[in-house]
Order: sequence, then structure tokens, then C-alpha cells
Amino acid sequence: MKKIFTLLMLSIFTVMNVNAEETTLWTGSYAVDWSSIWEDGGTVTAALKEQAAVGDVLHFSCERTASDYCQISATVGWTEISMGGEESRGLIDFNGTATIDFVLTETSMQLFNQNNLQVVGHGFNLLKISLEKAVPDTEEKVLWSGTHAVDWETPWEEADEAEMKLKDFAAVGTPLRLYCERTDNAAGGFCEACPAVNWANICTGATDPNRGGTNFAGKVLLNYVLTDTSLQLLKEGKLGVVGHGFNLLKVTVVAPKSSTAINEVKGNQAAVSDRYYNLRGQVVANPTKGLYIINGKKVVVK
Repeated sequence: MKKIFTLLMLSIFTVMNVNAEETTLWTGSYAVDWSSIWEDGGTVTAALKEQAAVGDVLHFSCERTASDYCQISATVGWTEISMGGEESRGLIDFNGTATIDFVLTETSMQLFNQNNLQVVGHGFNLLKISLEKAVPDTEEKVLWSGTHAVDWETPWEEADEAEMKLKDFAAVGTPLRLYCERTDNAAGGFCEACPAVNWANICTGATDPNRGGTNFAGKVLLNYVLTDTSLQLLKEGKLGVVGHGFNLLKVTVVAPKSSTAINEVKGNQAAVSDRYYNLRGQVVANPTKGLYIINGKKVVVK
């Protein structure tokens, strides 16, 4: 059952934001192993250099073939494309058929100017590579940064006094990102991360023993897409990060650029002539109770 929920967690990475654009860059079936990596002949990298920007997401659709273990990393010159690690490459484990995300950063764009994209790892067939463009007028906002050693007894939890809280920005389709570094590198050790609310997986609501944590090695940037379940959970508690054997370095959310503050608006808002936008940047003609963007500020309609 744990493998099933691990697969479910990974598959949730692929839920598309309704305002995003996805382009297929490559399809086929290529057996990836350490001695037989997939390497772009230049076509995919050229497309990335022309089309990609910081904040876009590369999706790698894969199916596991090995019985011992399965790991994937997207690299250029064996350097991981999101975090830039070589020795700490950032390998993500998965089971079954899954789509793994790699978020493009400034490091990614520099690497694409140096050499071609590679897919490295062990024990899987690479089936498709696609590029999801970031939603216009959004940006990655830092909810927290630092170093927190996450273990089952020391989860990270969003503080009440945090400058930004996930529930202030959350909507279905909102990307939540965890920057992590594995610390349990002992023989027989393991590393597992999961964003959670009250110990329930923030995307699926699943709890122990089938929470659906992501296993990884090295430094990784994990991308999660919020669901209806996420919004319900955030009404009941605060964002947490649970698991074992890693340092949490940063927590971010991709939200509208104008989402900078919350101002309470009381009473009937029908008389306000300014346009109301929801947290996905869509105009709302008749706003009801909830969070909206007005004149570049976030307001609460009661």
C-alpha cells in the first residue's frame, strides 16, 4: 500500500494549473540506467533556450522497470538542473508510472547555455518530456527560509507569526515548493519528505502509514500542486513538513504578483467599482465571501 500512495503522491505533481500552457518536447521509450542515460541531441535544449523561463516546470513521464531501486534526475553535464548539485545530484525515487517535476531556476538557464539536457538515474523507461509554462503575472514567494532538521520527532510547522501563510495564497492548482537536502546518508538509511496539515498529506489527505512521502537523495526542489483537499485541510490547521532524514531549507508558493498583503473589507462590497480578481488572476463579477485582489492588494470580503 505504501508504494501505491507514493505513486499517487508523485502523480499529483502532474496536476496542471488551469491557466498554464504545456508543450511536449520529446516522446518515445528510452531505458535509462547509469550506463545508458538519455541525452538530448540538441533539439530539446534549443527549444528550452528559446521558450523556457525561470519558474517553468519540466515534466518527465516515466515507468519503473527495475526491481531493486529506481531514481531519476534531470541534469546538464551531470549537474542537477534545479539546485545545481553534482555530487549531491538530487535523485528522486518513484514506483510504477509517474511524472516527476523539475522546476527551472536561474541555475537551469545557465546550465542550458553550457550543454544539453540529460536524464540520468536507474531502472526506468523515459516516455515523455514536456514543458509547463508558469502562469503569467505570478511569482515564487518565500513563505520561510532557514535550516530545519526534519525528523518524525522534529517536523517543521509554519509559525503563527510568519510573515506569509500558505492559506493566504492557496487556490486549487497553486504550486507549493519545498527545497530540501538529505542528511541521512548512512548505509541502510532513508529520506522521506511530505508537506502536511495535522500530519495528513496536503494534496491527498492520506495519513500514516500511507501518507505518501517523497524519497530522495542529495538536494532537491519538490513541487506539489494544491487540490480541493489542500484547501479544506488549511482551514483546519497550519502547513507542516514531516518525514525523516533531511534539512528543510526553504518553503515557497507560486502566487499572483499582487498578493502582498491582506486588508479586511467589511460590509457589502457591491458598491466598489474596482475589479475583483480571484487568486488565479480571474475577474470575478459578483464576489462572494472570500479572498480577492483589488488594486494590487489582497482583501477579505465578509
